[in-house]
Amino acid sequence: MYRIISLGFFLFIAFLLLSCGNGNSANTNDIGSDKKIFIIGDSTVHRHTTDELLYEEGMDCGEDNPKNLNEGWGDELPKYTKRPSNVINQARQGSSSVSFRNEIAGDDINRNYQLGIIRDWNSTEKQIKQNPGGFLLIQFGSDNENNHTPIEDENGNIIDYNHDGIGDENDEIARVALRKERFQNAIRFYVKRARELNTTPVLISVIARRVKEFDGSLRETRGEFPKYMRDLSQELNTLFLDLHTRSFQKFSNYLESTLLENFGDCHYSDGTVDLVHLEPQGAYRVAKWITQLACELDDKSLCDLFKQ
Repeated sequence: MYRIISLGFFLFIAFLLLSCGNGNSANTNDIGSDKKIFIIGDSTVHRHTTDELLYEEGMDCGEDNPKNLNEGWGDELPKYTKRPSNVINQARQGSSSVSFRNEIAGDDINRNYQLGIIRDWNSTEKQIKQNPGGFLLIQFGSDNENNHTPIEDENGNIIDYNHDGIGDENDEIARVALRKERFQNAIRFYVKRARELNTTPVLISVIARRVKEFDGSLRETRGEFPKYMRDLSQELNTLFLDLHTRSFQKFSNYLESTLLENFGDCHYSDGTVDLVHLEPQGAYRVAKWITQLACELDDKSLCDLFKQ
């Protein structure tokens, strides 16, 4: 009888130890899941429906989206993470890599870009300081990067870009050079500050537009900005998610009608279809590509934060 009880007790203790071991193993595998994912970017990362879009521009997203909801992929990314509350999407529609840092969100109250959240670099940096050790996802490279400081005439026409007093072909050279310089210097700043704040920067190339040619091929409309971001990732030795290439490939595989249905077909009062921004179902799909790209990296630290 004694031997039977001893054997049963031994098996019970072994079971408890094994259970504890498994629990520790699970916790070990989940180390880092509490890290924050901060995101900064433009309207393809965060966009919401404003009164301006609805009433001044007459946006209509069809019967399948009666509330005319718009989103960016950063708004849907929490659905793929182990801890959704740890995704902090600070991206602000209408911002460029430069203006996100230099312009304080909320100054233009009528546009209501912030939705109750101060979406600018100052606010983002404060939150990173309070939650170090995570990731900063950085995606810029839209049309808003064309900000410049040329000399214009009284009608708003550019007459001298490089301020040499002469309007000639050198102005175009100066325009391209300044645009690249401003963009790359801005990205360098975010990478530098992230590292100083013990946070891992992740560069992301801008999503492609959904513009189809007559032959059904996808038109390249993002210029050099995807390349600028790729080059910076190599220069600064950062993690890099090539969302532009992935989205270009994916969009190319869709028929135009399916592309509109799956990613967004909002149109304005003049009949123009928005082929840049995303409806919720599109943002959800693009967010999935972000997780896939993260898990294709040799460094799996970001991938570990997503559901497998």
